Amino acid sequence: MKQPDIQIILLTLLLISAQTFCPSGKIMAETSGLKEISISENQVVPYQIAYVRLLGNESISDIQILSSNKSGKHQAISESFPTELPTSESDRYSASRNSFILRERIGSKQIHAIDEIYQDGLRYARLLFFPLSGSSEIEINNLQLSVNNRELSLDNISLSLPESGNYLNPKLVRNSSAATRYLIVTGRNFVSSFEPLAAYKISIGLSTEIKAIEDITASYSGRDDAEKLREYLREFYNQGGEFLLLGGDETILPVRYVYPFSTGQPLDLSEYLLSDLYFADLTGQWDYDNDNLWGETGDDRADTQPELLVGRLPFNDSVEISNYTEKLIAYETNPGDGDLNYLDKSFFFSSDQMRDYRGVGQHYTIASAFPDWFKIDTVNGVESSSGYDISPNNKEAAELTKELSDGFGIVNIISHGRSDGFAVKTSEYNQWPKSYFLSDAQGAGHGSFDALDKNMKTSLYYSLSCDIGGFDLDQPPMNLTNPNLTQTLLSLEKSGAVAFVSYSRWGWISSSYLLQKSFYDSLFANPFEPAVKAMYASKEEYFYYKDLVYGQNFYGDPSLVIYNRIPEPLTLSISHSQDLIKIKVSSNGNPVSDADLILSTKTSILIHQKTDASGMAVINISELPQEDYSLASFKNGFFKTISKFNQLTTSENESTETLPGSVSLHQNFPNPFNPSTTISIELTEQELIELSIYNVNGRKITTLAEGTYQIGNHEFRWDGKNRSGSNSSSGIYFYRLTTNSSQLSKKMLLLK
Repeated sequence: MKQPDIQIILLTLLLISAQTFCPSGKIMAETSGLKEISISENQVVPYQIAYVRLLGNESISDIQILSSNKSGKHQAISESFPTELPTSESDRYSASRNSFILRERIGSKQIHAIDEIYQDGLRYARLLFFPLSGSSEIEINNLQLSVNNRELSLDNISLSLPESGNYLNPKLVRNSSAATRYLIVTGRNFVSSFEPLAAYKISIGLSTEIKAIEDITASYSGRDDAEKLREYLREFYNQGGEFLLLGGDETILPVRYVYPFSTGQPLDLSEYLLSDLYFADLTGQWDYDNDNLWGETGDDRADTQPELLVGRLPFNDSVEISNYTEKLIAYETNPGDGDLNYLDKSFFFSSDQMRDYRGVGQHYTIASAFPDWFKIDTVNGVESSSGYDISPNNKEAAELTKELSDGFGIVNIISHGRSDGFAVKTSEYNQWPKSYFLSDAQGAGHGSFDALDKNMKTSLYYSLSCDIGGFDLDQPPMNLTNPNLTQTLLSLEKSGAVAFVSYSRWGWISSSYLLQKSFYDSLFANPFEPAVKAMYASKEEYFYYKDLVYGQNFYGDPSLVIYNRIPEPLTLSISHSQDLIKIKVSSNGNPVSDADLILSTKTSILIHQKTDASGMAVINISELPQEDYSLASFKNGFFKTISKFNQLTTSENESTETLPGSVSLHQNFPNPFNPSTTISIELTEQELIELSIYNVNGRKITTLAEGTYQIGNHEFRWDGKNRSGSNSSSGIYFYRLTTNSSQLSKKMLLLK
């Protein structure tokens, strides 16, 4: 079909068989064949998607409806359009809904222009079509539109866009050979605090750089610091960058406040959304009309398809940074201090309208996205007997501390919220008395995340509640005094969250849960992709909930992969010769092929190799300088394992074995450890052995094994105690395996 200069292309996502085309331009479709949009707690309507090609400087704000029915009069879906309810603890956002959101509420008119999409250098406006009032069908009869007073018609229709995979503004050209893939931006005073995290990322193969925001804003142009940072990020992306970690809250780093609808004047800060999507989407024009109001639908040209994967740690203290770094490394190398069974469990909080939604509750819908092998608790944290019960009989929040401390890989919050917590149960719908789970203890019956056991059973948290991600709400004009929940859970020592998906302002009862289910659909369909990608996928599926798309952020490491199943351990067996390191990677005594091996310093990646079919690899170190090194091994479905070296030459503290041989001494697991670790050896013939532990001064403190052992694998556990039964202090220890023919040693680190 020959394309006119301006055409309307209707893409009916679920209308393959249920539509008829008439010469008049009338389109009719049974609602059973359409995708549905939730516009209130009790109302769902069908819709279609259409694309209008835009020319020159035309924008979606130029699109007007000339007529939409025989009388030429526009009709909304409903004469009395329903009001949506926020997931807040109070009516804080109700006034906002009535004053500025209701005018643009999805479904309030027959056609909505949502956003713009770039394809093959062309721009298209993405539209939603809704039924007329009282109609059970999508019906567009003699519809006329105009763009900049240029009339369009529906006489020529196509059911698909021109095929292409390019939906991005083509202005950015990316260099595939990245010097830096992972960027940490923070304040100058916190650069050193992030160095351990950067060193860890480098050790697992992500080239990483820390950049001080003060250096960026001094070198790049823009109307404000957020725009200057975004200009720098465009350059970072062009050079091959992939991941951005914003290391700071609003007192350390610039933030971008956006508004999802058109407005002619500045608003109260509480009506803006705090959106890190601004730093991820580098091709959209977020203030196209130059009115210093970013993200307005119709006036600006933002899009929802990010170039960078962005996470934020909303911290302003070096202790918070250190706590999170320790948790992240432990999650990827030794979650739960070796107790792994919590990783494939999920806990659901669900209360009030969300608990009663459509008879089964939103927790039921979201839980249906989880794989069969996940153990899901939709009882203890779910309000009973109903969300509207005047005196619900489910547990108080304080009573649930033990359940959470036992550990869940994923925790869902489907409740009314506030900046410092959420309601576990309330009288009727969100009325007092209430029982809250809070960032810190505040009275009888309320639970405190501070009370969680410090056992490294950290979780992915996902919340649809209002304000929980609003880390800026402790500043004017809101001036809230209690600690923000997202910031607290991420910064707790050895407990809480390793990642958090939450809203900086409002969530909505009828629609936020849809993004939450879509997140898990994507997360479990792509088990080895970073979790932040699942958030972006859910935003693209529900792009028309523009305020939710803008206001939801990912807090935590943007490269983090959430465990889909309990992973297997990896064991490194390492031997040195003068110029070579010989490595054997195994799991539970079996060789692991195609495992990644990264040899690195604190600042650079030196060598990247993979193991062969027998789990073996050999690294030539003859050309390398004498420095401190890390050797990391990882593979999908396994923990990451990291060994440290003070030098790459044979010493009394390193193994001198030649693989394969009659005996192998494996790296202890976990390492670092607390309170216990396991040491495994492998014998190819019967041997008389001694396995002992030595402190850094070379003094033997205990013996784990002594005697004759048969061929095979043998594991020995050290509980950190010396021969007299006293606990050993934190520090470096050596374990030495002595046989008739050899003596092998390795280091380990006890952390308390």
